[in-house]
Amino acid sequence: MNRGRRKHTRPDISEKQVEFVSCSPSKGEVWDVCLKVSGWPHTVRVWAKDELDVMKQVLEMQRGKIPVDAFDVSE
Repeated sequence: MNRGRRKHTRPDISEKQVEFVSCSPSKGEVWDVCLKVSGWPHTVRVWAKDELDVMKQVLEMQRGKIPVDAFDVSE
């Protein structure tokens, strides 16, 4: 059982609309990125150096690809 633990999976973004909402630094080179996937909010944790690197990974997600350095932390 996975009671109360977060799943480190990635949201299913294939053939869905991905919209960037916000991003904020978390710890070190980790950023919390809030996305809307088909209208539903998802918080994705991304390893990135700065905001430009975060936006590059968000653009990959909007193209339907999932970066290796991203995982879903939504509850």
